[in-house]
Amino acid sequence: MGYALMLAGRHEEAIEWVDRALFDQPDFHAAIRGRVALSGYLGRREEAREWIARLLAVNPAHTIAWYKEFGARFLSAGTLAVWVEGFRKAGLPES
Repeated sequence: MGYALMLAGRHEEAIEWVDRALFDQPDFHAAIRGRVALSGYLGRREEAREWIARLLAVNPAHTIAWYKEFGARFLSAGTLAVWVEGFRKAGLPES
């Protein structure tokens, strides 16, 4: 649900759903990635840095370049662009 809301531009609502997922599964990589992108969209740079650190601690390869390659296999170009924009706004490293 959080992803659908993010794609619809409803970032405040989306982050609530992602937080619910993280409450139940604190190490859920997909939810952590969602938190990074949503923090970027909401302009929460300090928060984004904390989530990026958490994401990169799990796997230092989680960069924008990695996600573009990974996401291209599963996501439409438009959906991938939404994710990448959120990651860039959050400050996720390009490579």
